[in-house]
This record gives sequence, structure tokens and C-alpha cells, in this order.
Amino acid sequence: MSIKPVYFSKMNESEYNMFCEGTLKRYAEDLIRVGYSEVDDALQRAQEDFDKVFPQGFSTPDDTRFYSILNNKDDVIGGLLVLKAQEYVAAIADFIIYAAYRGKGYGLQALKAMEEELKQDGYKAIILSAFEDNIAAKALYEKFGFIDEPKAYDAARKSHLMVKRFQ
Repeated sequence: MSIKPVYFSKMNESEYNMFCEGTLKRYAEDLIRVGYSEVDDALQRAQEDFDKVFPQGFSTPDDTRFYSILNNKDDVIGGLLVLKAQEYVAAIADFIIYAAYRGKGYGLQALKAMEEELKQDGYKAIILSAFEDNIAAKALYEKFGFIDEPKAYDAARKSHLMVKRFQ
């Protein structure tokens, strides 16, 4: 299957708020699924985790990127939140291709586009966390060249830290 071209559009504050609402809901569901949180406090726990990563929300400093992912028909097919983890290392805080657009090569194309942008900005690596039961996401990341860092496994959340170093 051929990979469809994608591009990024910076989210405005309204788009960011709508995207984050979905992100928090998905993350809360993930925390329940892996047994890290109970149903009644999952959304609060998700919000607390999110606030640690983005303490100023949409006003988080400029080295944070909030993107909508669009295809060549200008359809919003997903979203991507990336921040500076440390010097020369970016972290993908959230990455999603919406269900209707999965399996068409968009995810891989979006990762490639992000890598190119980060390389141009002087980054040397990307990191992300993936729940161990999210087989499709882990397969995509591995296909793109991410490797699992076993020493950084989070047993409580059943998640793996994955790293892609640039050449």
C-alpha cells in the first residue's frame, strides 16, 4: 500500500483544547485498562499526568509543538504533541491517527515528517512511551526504527520507553 503524504498544521488554542479533551479521555481509558487507575479517578489522574508534561497548557514554551496532522485532501487525520525532553532529545507526548485513517500509511509518514523537522532543528533523538498492550502502535514505532529501552520500563503503567536516534 502506498504511503499518503501528510503535513502538519499548528493547532490554535481551540483546536488544542478539543484535541486534549480526547487525549485525556483516551489516556484515562488506557490507565484503567492496564490496571493503574480505577474508573472513578482515572480522568483526574490523566489530567494530573498531563499537567506535569504541559504545566502551562497551550501556553507551554515555544519548543513544544502542537500539530494537527492533515492528508493531501486537507482532512484532519490525527494529532501530534511533541516537546523538548532534554537538549537534543524530543518527546512525543501524544500521537494519534484517527481510526478512519489507520492502515493507510499515514502514521509512518507523519513520523517521518516529524523526524525531518526535528533533525532540521538540531535534535538527535525522539522518545515516547507506549503501553505494552498497544501492539499496533509498538509495531509502527518499531517499523520506524524506535527501540525499546528495557531499563526504562514502567511496571505500574505497563509501558515501555522507546527511543529513535537519528543518523
